[in-house]
Amino acid sequence: MQRLLILLLLVALVASGGIKGGWKTISPDDPYVQEVASYALSRLNNADKYIIDSVERQLVSGFNYRIHLNFTQFDYQRSLLVYEDIEGLKEIKSFC
Repeated sequence: MQRLLILLLLVALVASGGIKGGWKTISPDDPYVQEVASYALSRLNNADKYIIDSVERQLVSGFNYRIHLNFTQFDYQRSLLVYEDIEGLKEIKSFC
């Protein structure tokens, strides 16, 4: 019985994204994703018109957000990596 409970707990953690490591696809329409992208682009002085094509989130000791952007005004794509620590402080890791 104890093994079954442990197995069910592990399955629940993996399904909810609660184990560190893997990237999980999340909705580009998520309001928090929009906030993270807007914050990062304002820091980069690159707040041109853009569309968020796709987003992935990784649980580490906080969250990594990998955001794929399409800048509609110039028709080019970029990827943005933002780390957010457990206190909510954000840091731009890459923009390429």
